[in-house]
Amino acid sequence: MRGGAYSAPLLVIAFLLLFSAYVAPSLNQPVLKLSAGEERVFEIRSLEDYELVFDFHLTQFSGLAPAFELWLSEDATIKVFACAGPKPKPGVYLYLSGKETAGSPVLVYPGSWFRLVITSVGDKTTVELVALNDTWLAPRVELVPSLYKQGLAYDGRVWYYTATDMIFRLKPDGTVDDYNDFPIPPELMSEGYFHLGDPDYYNGHLLIPVEKRGYVKPAVIALYDAKTLKIVKYAYTPQDHMPWLAVDDKGYVYSSEFSPASEVYVYRLSDVGEGNYVEPVRVIKLSRELKGVQGGVIYEGKLYVSVIGWNVYVIDLETGEVSELFKVPPMYEMEGIEVCKLSDGTLFHVLVNTFQEENVVYHYARFSKEDSLKLFELEGKVRLSPKIKVKARLPMKLVPPKVVEAKAEEGLPALPLTVAVIVALAVVAAILFGRRRARR
Repeated sequence: MRGGAYSAPLLVIAFLLLFSAYVAPSLNQPVLKLSAGEERVFEIRSLEDYELVFDFHLTQFSGLAPAFELWLSEDATIKVFACAGPKPKPGVYLYLSGKETAGSPVLVYPGSWFRLVITSVGDKTTVELVALNDTWLAPRVELVPSLYKQGLAYDGRVWYYTATDMIFRLKPDGTVDDYNDFPIPPELMSEGYFHLGDPDYYNGHLLIPVEKRGYVKPAVIALYDAKTLKIVKYAYTPQDHMPWLAVDDKGYVYSSEFSPASEVYVYRLSDVGEGNYVEPVRVIKLSRELKGVQGGVIYEGKLYVSVIGWNVYVIDLETGEVSELFKVPPMYEMEGIEVCKLSDGTLFHVLVNTFQEENVVYHYARFSKEDSLKLFELEGKVRLSPKIKVKARLPMKLVPPKVVEAKAEEGLPALPLTVAVIVALAVVAAILFGRRRARR
C-alpha cells in the first residue's frame, strides 16, 4: 500500500514537470513595450515550413496608418489596422512586394492580448487570430452606402436601413430589394417633420421615430408595414428628440431624448393609432446621464444603446443601471444599433456615419480566451528572413515572436504537443498503478 500512497504526489510532480517543460515557457515570455514609431528586430530560425507566433497588445485604436507592421522578409509584410474605416479599412492584411495580396476586414480591440499565427506549409500559407483573454472583436467590418446613415434593423432574414428621409429593405445578399423615398406622409411634412431615426422590427412592422425641425415636441412614433415600407399608424409623444425606438416581445416601445438622456420612456404599441397622442406608461430613471444617444434595441430583456461618444452601453430595465459594454473607433458619428445573433457568430451591429461615400457597420462578437478566427489563406509560400522586424505606429506591447517547424502531415504543433502531454501522463499513471498492484 505504500506505493499507492506515493502515486498521487508523483502524478502531480510529473504533471508539473510536463507543464513546465511544454506550457510554462509560453506564459513567461518577456513583454516588450514599444513607443510610437519604435522598431524592433528579432532573430529567428528561418525554416522552409514554419509556424510563426506573434502576441501583441494595442493600447488604442489607430488612425489612417496601421497600428503596427510586421516585416516577415523584404517582400512580405503584415499590416494591422485598428482604425475607423472606411479607408483604410480596419483589418489584417498581407502585402507581397508592396501590393496587398490577402487580408481580412476585422477590428481588433485595444486593451486585449491577441496572437497572430502565420503558418506556411508546402504551397499554402494561412493566417489566424487568437484571443488570449476574453475580449470584444469585430470579426466582420462592412461598408454600406452613404444613404444608410440613421439606423438599422434585422427581421431574422433581411436588413432594413433608414436615411434621414428614406427607408431601405435589402435582399439576403445585401442588395436593395425595395425602398421608400417619401416615407413621411404629407400631413406630417406640413407640420415640419423631416427626420427618421434608428428603427426596430416587430411582427411584420418597422417602428421608426420621426422628429420635427428644431427638434421640438411632439416627436412621433410611426409604424410602417415591412412589406410595403409605407406608414400604417403614428402617434405624437411628449418627447422633443426621439432618435431611436426599440420594442420588446410584449409590445412595449422604448425611447429617450438625444442629449442629455437621464430617462427611458416606455409606451404601449397598442396605444399608437391614427395621429393620436400617447403618454409613457412607465419612465425608467437611469443611473447615469448619457449624452448623445443615437440608437437602441432590446435583447434578452436588456436595453442596449449606442452613444455619440463612441460607446455602447447596456441598461438594466428594472433598475436603470447603466454599464459600458464596449467602444468603437473614435472618429465619426455613432448611429443606430441592432443586437441579433447571425450565422457568423456576430451579435452586436453598430452603424457609423462617416459623411463619406460609404458608411461602416461594425459586427461585434464576444470572444473567449483561446477562441480563434481564421483570417485568410493563400496559395504559395511566404518566406521568412532570419531577421524579422516590428514597427509600432502607436504605443503597443508584444512578446518576441517564436518560430517552430511545421509539417503538413503533423498539422499545427500545438495538437501533437497536447497529445504528447496526455500520453506521457497516461504512461506515468500506468507505471505507478502497476507498481501499486505489484506491491499488494
